[in-house]
Amino acid sequence: MDPQDRFPDMRSLLAVLAPRSRHWAWMLSLSFGSFALAGALAFGRGPEIVPTPLDPCAGATDPVDALWTADRRQQAQPRLPSHLASNTLELIDRWVERWQESATTSCEDVHVRGLYSDAALDRRGICLRRKLGGLEAFVREIESGGVSSPQAAVEWLAVLGEPEDCLAESVLKADWTLEPPEHAVEIGELQGRLDRAGMGGDGTFADRIAAVKEIHERAVEIGWLPLIGDTSMALGRLQTHVYDLESARTDFGRALDIATATNDVELSADAWSELNLVAHRERDFQLGQWIWNRHAALFEHVEPTPRQRARLLLFRAMNYQRLEQWTLAEA
Repeated sequence: MDPQDRFPDMRSLLAVLAPRSRHWAWMLSLSFGSFALAGALAFGRGPEIVPTPLDPCAGATDPVDALWTADRRQQAQPRLPSHLASNTLELIDRWVERWQESATTSCEDVHVRGLYSDAALDRRGICLRRKLGGLEAFVREIESGGVSSPQAAVEWLAVLGEPEDCLAESVLKADWTLEPPEHAVEIGELQGRLDRAGMGGDGTFADRIAAVKEIHERAVEIGWLPLIGDTSMALGRLQTHVYDLESARTDFGRALDIATATNDVELSADAWSELNLVAHRERDFQLGQWIWNRHAALFEHVEPTPRQRARLLLFRAMNYQRLEQWTLAEA
């Protein structure tokens, strides 16, 4: 070998001797990939991209999730008596879960299953928001130290009612309008004040009646009928407690008028139930039976919620007992 043909060093020699297969394989794969892509584009097809489906109801539970957070639950625990804390918080947790399920079902019935229109979602949404306002009032009462007995906790949970009731057929038939946007926040605050005044707190009945009258007057100024109906019912219940039965009848009658105007079967049923109690306070049991018949007639073509069914059975038995019709009372 001519000395001029020798490699100047070992690195140059190894570079020539190194296998080239990987280099050519890479070039081949690149060329084939380019050819395949070009072919696909030539036939109008590109690489298949599968979009990630969006969940239209992913945010359905946001309102209650923002209200009943882990931090707020933890802060509420020391505000309850030790013998009451665990059970009360667990009951709230279960209620929140039922609210979440109801809100998700309501949304999916419209946006996934296509069973109803957006109007149904609006009606159910109004109902769920009103119940959520009750939970906010309950939690604030706990935070203020106002829930100190099992009876108080049970009464608050009874006032909240069941979120599942918002899915009832009767709710779908209601002719509600949405809260006026310019008053939506204030309406939520008024509803919370109404719930707290209705449950009692520290005030006397006179104080609570005065507070609800103030809320009612503001509701009338705003003009949103569902809130006027709620304030009328709250006033009537308080008036019944203090045996101002004439005022109670007026308040329940106003609620009944609103229920009729808005086709609100649930509000109608509640008003008839309370009027039945007024009749019993006055020992007019024949009138009570007549009222019960009007109450029951609401559900001839609409399935009652479990709560309304229970109230119907209760008042039916009460009326027949007072009329000494024992066989019918036991039926």
